[in-house]
Amino acid sequence: HAASGKSATFGELAKAASALPVPTSPALKNPDTFTLRRTSKPRVDIPAKVNGTAKYGIDFSIPGMLYAAVEIAPVQGGKLTSVDTAAADAMPGVKKVVKLDEAVAVVADSFWRARKALAALKPQFDNAGHGDVSTASIFADFDKALGAPPDMPSGSAKVVTAEYRAPFLAHAAMEPIACTARVDANGADVWAGVQDPLNARSVAAKALGLDTYAAD
Repeated sequence: HAASGKSATFGELAKAASALPVPTSPALKNPDTFTLRRTSKPRVDIPAKVNGTAKYGIDFSIPGMLYAAVEIAPVQGGKLTSVDTAAADAMPGVKKVVKLDEAVAVVADSFWRARKALAALKPQFDNAGHGDVSTASIFADFDKALGAPPDMPSGSAKVVTAEYRAPFLAHAAMEPIACTARVDANGADVWAGVQDPLNARSVAAKALGLDTYAAD
């Protein structure tokens, strides 16, 4: 509270609030006094999205950075079984081909060179037994797990049933997935557009052998 210079934590306020009686008929706020609801506020993000100045994860860069292009197993759980790196290793700008359990990546001095070298790899993946999974097979598994529908009540004047289904859809981002990382003796900085930043930090720390609790 700027006027008095007093402050309190949320926990302190919650404890005080718990001692107050619960109103049985709370008065609703008069709509004429609304300051946010029922008012039109400017969307400060719209101009940048329209004129192309908005910065996405793939737009971020730092001096001297290298670029990686990644091909991941196309089926959930699939593993990399083989890849011939000779063609990519011989291409200009390529620094390293990295083999992962479920993917292969090419690191180069530009994204275009990394992407071009990745296309030359032609990696092979297994399908982890999921090669025949489809929307139809998923629905069949659901039906099997649910079993036969229950018996309808006898003597009902009218029975109404309905079934709603939606096809399997990938929960995928609309923008190209990208991540930039800077690693040095003091730790790591990671810039990425993710839905779960805390878990992303933990994954990055584990991969780099860092203590996540040392990060800001």
